Amino acid sequence: MTRPGLSFLASGYAVELLVSLLQFPEPRDAPINSQSRLGKLPNQIRGNLANQETFTLSGTAFENCTCCSERIHKEFDADEFEFVKMACNSPKELERISGLLEMKEIAETIETFSFSDDENGDNDF
Repeated sequence: MTRPGLSFLASGYAVELLVSLLQFPEPRDAPINSQSRLGKLPNQIRGNLANQETFTLSGTAFENCTCCSERIHKEFDADEFEFVKMACNSPKELERISGLLEMKEIAETIETFSFSDDENGDNDF
């Protein structure tokens, strides 16, 4: 089942967020829940199509975010054009730079260790 028109809603909200963000002198450093000339600037907009409602969420920054982490900002500031080109050609690089790839590998190791059988192959079921 598809929801025709959902991409138009998402792109509309994205444009509104971008325009609101660009009202700040330093858009990257806009404070959480700050007010711009166009209203409150949320971190996220979520929606529920069944109820036809939207709501905004705010939270703290994730240190391994592929968008706003300090490591991503540093790489982007070093060479904007090359960074965007790299991100378009190899999205996994964003995960590597942000540290998310390493975090995923650690999580997989923990999951594998936690759910493996004991050495004798005996199960206590």
